[in-house]
Amino acid sequence: MLFEDTQIDDEVEQSRHLDRAGRRIKVMIVVKAAPQPSRTYGDTVCVAGIAIVPGPPRWVRLYPVPFRYLDGEKRFRKYDIVDVKV
Repeated sequence: MLFEDTQIDDEVEQSRHLDRAGRRIKVMIVVKAAPQPSRTYGDTVCVAGIAIVPGPPRWVRLYPVPFRYLDGEKRFRKYDIVDVKV
């Protein structure tokens, strides 16, 4: 069982490395925090979700998201699946 857990951890770490390099992923939104004012980014929201494509599934944090200023069709709700470039 330990081997399987290590293998999964390695796959997740490899996917995170590719995410940081910049690629498109699909994320199911599970948490959207209250808006916070920021001098650098304006009014932003921290969003967390589960990256589902490409796998393996893993937690991701999307920040800063200027949610209040997104066009209506780009606004998302909890459990929506969004396509983002990370």
